[in-house]
Amino acid sequence: MKKLTIVMPYLNEGYEPLYTLQSILFTGNSDLVDVIIIDDHSLKQPDDLKDKLETYKNVTLVRNDERLGLPKCRDLGSNMAKTPHILVIDSHMRFKKDDWLNKINNLIESEPETMWCTTCSVLNKNHLDVYRPRKRYYGAYIALINKKNNEDSRPARSIIEPKWITRKRTGPEIPCLLGANYFFAKEWWKKIRGWNGLEMWGTAEPFISMKTWMAGGKCRICTDIEIGHIFRDNAPYVTQVWPLIYNKLFICKTIIPEDVEKALLKHIKHTRSFDKAMNLMDINKNVIDEQRDYYDSIFVMSFDEYCRKFDMGIPTC
Repeated sequence: MKKLTIVMPYLNEGYEPLYTLQSILFTGNSDLVDVIIIDDHSLKQPDDLKDKLETYKNVTLVRNDERLGLPKCRDLGSNMAKTPHILVIDSHMRFKKDDWLNKINNLIESEPETMWCTTCSVLNKNHLDVYRPRKRYYGAYIALINKKNNEDSRPARSIIEPKWITRKRTGPEIPCLLGANYFFAKEWWKKIRGWNGLEMWGTAEPFISMKTWMAGGKCRICTDIEIGHIFRDNAPYVTQVWPLIYNKLFICKTIIPEDVEKALLKHIKHTRSFDKAMNLMDINKNVIDEQRDYYDSIFVMSFDEYCRKFDMGIPTC
């Protein structure tokens, strides 16, 4: 019986979704997983990619009529999954030929209220050997105020920024997922409402990680599983700044205490992108209020307790 569905969105990625799919299925797991591949309205793709992807059984290919963005695509695929376990990845990944599938299923079954991420093995277009990566990352911590940010050139990254953990920790608990290699129980994803509410891109990992901890779950790194992630110099699509700002504002309004929110927002420079994000916040006010009420009803750990657990400085006005 299949227990795991792999959700893989992509946008203008060429043949990378195919290569990623092959690396998954050629490990001997083609009969044991479902794969949902979401084309987020690509405009430039090989003509034969669709046929090549659909050659493989247990693969469902979805094409969006408009671009939704990564958080909504991940929620779309997770909602479609018919299995109790889900692994969310990017479309430029490489898998080892090892026992990763059984390990993932066993870990989810042993801790169904934990959001896991695997070790992220860093690859690039000139180095694709997942067995000898350039370096490894182990999840992330969160800089609530990103003091190293250049506010003139990157104003949206001045708060709530995930930062790689570059060395193994003494224990498996981590403040934040990162690496596009997340696995979890579908029921837990439903309880914390996944990435619901986020726009096109940005700050998705802090959002889902904070919610997990505050709802009584955990975020953990599994160093026994390594998935290669190809890091690119440039993305094959255009991104705007306002969705990133919106997502940070959304997090502030839904899961962060008002006093901390005020302290954080002082560090975001007001630009046209900020104004656009704020306008959408006003439009979505009723949705945001409902979200905050829901999270208040399920959270058992305070934001301050979460910050203290991981020695994160709590900003004050």
